[in-house]
Amino acid sequence: MSAIQICGLAPLQGEISIQGSKNAVLPMMAAALLHKGITVLTNVPVIRDVVCMVDILEHLGCRCCHKGDCLVIDARQITGTHIPEEYVTAMRSSIVVLSALLGRMGESSSCYPGGCLIGARPIDLHLMVLRKLGAQIEEKDGLIEAVCEDREGLRGLKYIFPTPAWEPRNRLS
Repeated sequence: MSAIQICGLAPLQGEISIQGSKNAVLPMMAAALLHKGITVLTNVPVIRDVVCMVDILEHLGCRCCHKGDCLVIDARQITGTHIPEEYVTAMRSSIVVLSALLGRMGESSSCYPGGCLIGARPIDLHLMVLRKLGAQIEEKDGLIEAVCEDREGLRGLKYIFPTPAWEPRNRLS
C-alpha cells in the first residue's frame, strides 16, 4: 500500500476524492439484472473487474455506458442465461451474476468462477442458499446449471448462515 509523507508545520488543507468500492459495486451491477429497466450507479471505480462485469452484462443483453465514475446499465433486453467461461474465469465475483440471472430469467448457467490469486475460495454457500430459495442446481464437468423448481421463480425465506467452526484470533493479545 502506498504511503503519504507530510513534511512541514502547516495544517493540511484541500480535498481528495475516494474511489468507490469494488466489493460494493460488483454485486450492485449484478443486481441490475433483476430490474427490467435502467440502473444508474455513481462513484464506480474504473478497474479491471468492473470492465469484466460490464462485458458479462453486455453479453447477456444489457447496454452499458461508463462515463467517468457513472455507470448506466439498461437491462430491459436481457436475452442470455449462460455466462461464457472466458468471463467467469477472469473474475471470482461473477458468481453473483448466476444468482441474479436465476432470479430474473428462471434459469442460469456458468462454469466455476476464477480470478482469485489468494487460492481456492469455495462457492458452496452461494449454491446452498440458492437451493434453499428453490433452485435445482446440477454441477457436472465444471459447469453449474441452475433452474427454478417453481414457475413462480425463487421463493423468499429467512436463512441464518452457519457459524464457522473457527474463531478469529485476537491480534492484540
